[in-house]
Amino acid sequence: MQNGRREKNLPQLRRNEFKLMHLNRKQLIAVSFILIINICLLTGAPALAGIEYTGYGANKTVSGSLHLLNINGEKLILDTGSFFAVDGSLKPEQPDDICKDVMAVFLSHAHSDHTGRLLELVKMGYDGPIYCSEPTAAILPVMLEMAARYGDFGRETFYYTRRNYNYEKVVHRYDCKWGKRIKDSNKRFIHISRDKLEPMGFSLCEKCMELEVKQVMDKVKTIPLNQKFKVTSSLKAEFFNTPHIPGSVCIKITEIDDVGNAGQTVIYSGDLGSGVSPFLKDQQYINKGDYLLVEGTYGTDVFVHQGDERRKFRQFLGLMVREDKRVIIPAFVLDRTQQVLYEIKRGIEDGGNTGRCHC
Repeated sequence: MQNGRREKNLPQLRRNEFKLMHLNRKQLIAVSFILIINICLLTGAPALAGIEYTGYGANKTVSGSLHLLNINGEKLILDTGSFFAVDGSLKPEQPDDICKDVMAVFLSHAHSDHTGRLLELVKMGYDGPIYCSEPTAAILPVMLEMAARYGDFGRETFYYTRRNYNYEKVVHRYDCKWGKRIKDSNKRFIHISRDKLEPMGFSLCEKCMELEVKQVMDKVKTIPLNQKFKVTSSLKAEFFNTPHIPGSVCIKITEIDDVGNAGQTVIYSGDLGSGVSPFLKDQQYINKGDYLLVEGTYGTDVFVHQGDERRKFRQFLGLMVREDKRVIIPAFVLDRTQQVLYEIKRGIEDGGNTGRCHC
């Protein structure tokens, strides 16, 4: 399936592209080790009755997750992620009216490749609820601030004062409390995408970022795990824990009739975890469903968990410290970095690591 192309009644399976699978009702899913996403829609099922899927990211890439689901006229968006690095070159054309008639947005977790386009979605006019877990809502402002600072929303107009003689000039997007103080005669304008600001010696005003983040957070509604909630008159949803990062969930969406009887069910996996994190609760399995929208980043690989990887990691760090060598550990800012710091702390407590840690 081509990025951004609509698939109605989802045709036959094609390798390495979005696919759909009819679930076995006794067994939903078993996953070994997955870190970040490349959504795959697995199939072999009859055509979905009244369900239409359109993907605007996470197809042939590992970022940019955004999935539009139309269930008998009720439109939902599952995740709204940014693209990273070269993935951006595969970004599909996103229609200007993508928000039209969308009843709700669901977030599976707070990573930027699942939330980074929330700001853009709100700018495009989305004014409905954004459903997520409580931990995701707590983390979201920090992630949105990064998206506001470094996101690519196309060419925008910013202004700054000509009387700013600092090396880095603060630019404003809105008439925030600081922007209002600049006299019109002192304003200078630039037209640029915000991800290019810093390389050109500019930085986005903190107050302007706060305004953008608030516009999103005002729409966020937190939902506890395992609590069914009504999304529309004909749809209900429920969150199930998955051990990817704090707050990550699988999302079950169920059709309901006028008297509340359940119809067909679509389950969205979000990002699934390895289940070996000391911080995260175990995977909750869903024992019944009709259709599954599941990530497949490492779906063709087998990862064997030996059970002592973390111990070996601590031992290796200790060896490097004793040999006075420098260790550089690239890690995602959310959850992965905290796990690395935790293992360093354990190593120090166990006496295996000594010396300084610079983060």
